[in-house]
Amino acid sequence: MPFKTGFTLDMEIQDKQEATRVRLEQAHQAIRDAELLLRNQSFSAAINRVYYGMFYAVLALAVFYGFKTSKHGQLIGWFNREFIKTGLLDQRLFDMLHDAFDLRTDADYELDPLPSSEQIAHLLADMKIFIAEIEVWLNRQFV
Repeated sequence: MPFKTGFTLDMEIQDKQEATRVRLEQAHQAIRDAELLLRNQSFSAAINRVYYGMFYAVLALAVFYGFKTSKHGQLIGWFNREFIKTGLLDQRLFDMLHDAFDLRTDADYELDPLPSSEQIAHLLADMKIFIAEIEVWLNRQFV
C-alpha cells in the first residue's frame, strides 16, 4: 500500500484509531440526545437518534476495517456479511440495528402512529447494548 511522504504505518494506525474513536463518540452523543428527546416526548427525533447511534457504531467498525460507503443499506449489508454471518458478533445485534432502521424509516416517512414511549425506551436500551458490544469488539482489536 503506498503511503504519503513522511506518513508512517504507526501514523496510519493512529489515524484509524482516532477516526474510530470519533465515530464512537458520535454514537455516545446520540445516546445522550435520544435520552433527552425521549424525556421531552419528541418521539420521532428520539427514534432517529437511536438509529443513528447504532449507525455511527457500525461506521466505527467500517473505518477500522477500511470499508467506505455513503449508503445505509450497503453499510448494514456489510455489517451483516462480515460480522453477523461469520459469527463474529451475535445475530441479535443485527436484529437491533434492523429494527431501529425500520422504525426510523417509518417515523420519517410513514403516517403510522409512532411507537409508545415504553417501546422507544426499550429501543434506547437496545441501542446502548449495541454500542457497548461494538465498542468492546473494537477495543479488543486495538490491543
